Amino acid sequence: MAAQARSMQPQATGFDAGIVRDKARIAQARALRERVLARDNESRPGHERFEEHSDHLVARDAKSGDVVGAYRILSPGDARRAGGYMAERDFDLALLVVLRERMVEIDRPCVDPRYPYASVMTHLWSALARYLIENRYDYVFGAASVTLRDGRTLNSEPTRDRGNPDNPLSDAELRDKYRSFAVPALGRERTAAIEMSVDALTTDATALRTLIEALLVPIDTTQRPRQANITVGATS
Repeated sequence: MAAQARSMQPQATGFDAGIVRDKARIAQARALRERVLARDNESRPGHERFEEHSDHLVARDAKSGDVVGAYRILSPGDARRAGGYMAERDFDLALLVVLRERMVEIDRPCVDPRYPYASVMTHLWSALARYLIENRYDYVFGAASVTLRDGRTLNSEPTRDRGNPDNPLSDAELRDKYRSFAVPALGRERTAAIEMSVDALTTDATALRTLIEALLVPIDTTQRPRQANITVGATS
């Protein structure tokens, strides 16, 4: 069986790699990507709009001419035409604004499983380096997966800023965050009194005064925080 399996492997004499523009080669790269993603049970919904704007970097079997490895590259100009980088669907890249004209995005590499992965990737990386030098780009970024020795793959959920109008904290998260900062400085009793005053603002006319009094009590920074004896809803 092992001899039979070896005989089914393509006998590649070498590889060549570079950017392709013709539709036939791009179609081959797309078909390879779809096969690899299907094999790995990875779906990339919504990435179709990036397809027409990307540069297609491929590695080909020098003997057969078949596309055996593929990358998609999104340059700064292409990203603008596509409405942003692919990663911006899941990550906030605002802090990278000063690098935008010098960085390109790549998606995951796809390699024909019948060919030696390391050899194909070496040619893809070499061609990617030439692409960066020729176009004067300095930075590359993209998604990555980590496969463990036992075959498991670690996937990270998208990371986004929390606590803004587009991605707000839940009420429970907001309370936990408030308590984590307030208790060490104010003590549990005063922290609870402030929280209760805020909760009562919509139903108790005196709650605002109680809240202001609680907030204006000086913090003793030399000793353990004093416990303010504040009654919610107290009148003057």
